[in-house]
Amino acid sequence: MNETEIIITPIGIVHSEFKLRYETPRQGILADENKSVIELFPKHNFQQALKGLEGFDRIWVLYQFHLNKNWKPQVNPPRHTRKKIGVFASRAPYRPNQIGMSCVKLEKIDGLKIYISGSDILDGSPVIDI
Repeated sequence: MNETEIIITPIGIVHSEFKLRYETPRQGILADENKSVIELFPKHNFQQALKGLEGFDRIWVLYQFHLNKNWKPQVNPPRHTRKKIGVFASRAPYRPNQIGMSCVKLEKIDGLKIYISGSDILDGSPVIDI
């Protein structure tokens, strides 16, 4: 199998209180009081794609770690102070394809805006999928 380039077009953007990488909680569940908004782009009929989503308590959000320019094969995660582990065994953002995944609480949907809480996603992060 050959390496293949994959082109992914963002479907929206995250608006959150976390402007800098060090401000984000290690996990969104540790900051369940924070509020964020996913704003879907007005194309591709995303309004219809949201149908039925309001019935869920939690949703998975795939997004890009847009501020990370380099990946690291090993990282020092919290609570493993001197022991490096592979990035695939961690939640570290230094991933080869800059893809993040977070389970967040769905608060409400209003048009193309999805209101969430318990997010650990940086402001301005492009949303890849829900």
